[in-house]
Formats: sequence, structure tokens, C-alpha cells
Amino acid sequence: GGYYSYLKDNKSYQVGVGTTIANIGIDLLHTANDVITGNDNTETDLVVSYNFNKDLNFNILQADFDGGDKNYETRVKVTYKF
Repeated sequence: GGYYSYLKDNKSYQVGVGTTIANIGIDLLHTANDVITGNDNTETDLVVSYNFNKDLNFNILQADFDGGDKNYETRVKVTYKF
């Protein structure tokens, strides 16, 4: 998604490309947000993930924003499926 795409009444458009090599995923996403308040912005995400096994995943996302109330954000996530 993109941070701003989840806000009420926004319209968002996204394009992405990615690949997986030896359990390492690399994705590049670009999202354009038509914000209802008129402060349109874009977000570009670089995501790197590693699958330790079918149940355990490690994910790092670097988001760069153009417009809005912040310039960048880094998210780290570990996911385990029960």
C-alpha cells in the first residue's frame, strides 16, 4: 500500500516490480496519492525480505515521501505464521 493510501477518501495508484533470488526478495514500489485535502504526494518504497523458512520472514522497508508531513520512514518486520 503506502502510508497515505490507507487514509479515508484518498485515491492511490501504485506500480511495482520485484524479484526473488535465493529466498531474498527485492521489491520497488511507487505510489501516487490523490489526497482529499489537496496535499497530493508520492511514496517510493524499497523492500528487502528474507524467508528463513516457510513460516518465518524478515522484512526491511525504506519509504521515501515527496509531499505530506514526513520525508522518509524505515520499517522492520519479523513475521511468523502459526
